[in-house]
Amino acid sequence: MAMALLALHFDDGGRVDLLPPHQRTRFHGARPVTGIPLDGPVQVFNVMWRPEVVSATLLHRPLVGSMWCFGDERTSWAVYVLAGTARIGADGRERAALAQGDSAWLAPVAGRRRYSIEGAGELLLVQVERNAGGPVHRVATEDHR
Repeated sequence: MAMALLALHFDDGGRVDLLPPHQRTRFHGARPVTGIPLDGPVQVFNVMWRPEVVSATLLHRPLVGSMWCFGDERTSWAVYVLAGTARIGADGRERAALAQGDSAWLAPVAGRRRYSIEGAGELLLVQVERNAGGPVHRVATEDHR
């Protein structure tokens, strides 16, 4: 499916045109916005967080072979497969097999954990780091296949 142009119209008069395939913008979540697809359907990936609690970094990465993500008590990851397939492993075991459109949450863990991500395609990774003194939120995960 071809990706289309998305125009973001802000109530304050601002406008941002997001071009395919992966252009992005950052703005305060309280800023009212309307998204208008200009030449067909679009897919949008939003990352929203509370900056007083966590910081979030969005990374767009090709997946060719293997890569690593590191987690600990303060660091977690969201993994979204834009294209291709990925297998996530930790502690010598496969934890998840993902296809295009699938996502996984690598929750904070006690100590330090190294996650392997293997496959071929493109990923969006979101590194989420809890700010010092911020609350710890554990998320239960399950496979919905």
